[in-house]
Amino acid sequence: MKRNKLIILLVGSVGLIILINSVLPYSSVIVPEWRVVVIDEDQKPLPNRSVRQIWMHSALESANSTHEEDRYTDNSGAVVFPERRVEASPIKRGWVMVLETIDFFSHSSYRPSSIIFVDGSVNETLWYQGGDLPGHVVVVRK
Repeated sequence: MKRNKLIILLVGSVGLIILINSVLPYSSVIVPEWRVVVIDEDQKPLPNRSVRQIWMHSALESANSTHEEDRYTDNSGAVVFPERRVEASPIKRGWVMVLETIDFFSHSSYRPSSIIFVDGSVNETLWYQGGDLPGHVVVVRK
């Protein structure tokens, strides 16, 4: 009888640990640190230009939870945006995988994404959705 109680206690404890760990969120990278150099058509760097980064993970965050930050290029036309992260529990991540499988053909992407805008530019965007980060934006002056 004592052995059965010990087994039940052990199995219950393990189950409780698994349950707790499945609901606690953990952090993961959406967009790595991103260095962008803003240049003009003649390949000259453009200092003191406003650059905006917008980022989100459409599967782990709601559509209304995009994030953004504005920074200015330095004297060499460069700006660095820090690594961007999101927190989600294993249960939420697992549920997202199920939804991705069901909704595979109707949604453009469940991956993390980021976009860069340069103030005063006609072709101001850089788009990141996994893979390599673009390193420069050519600004066509208006």
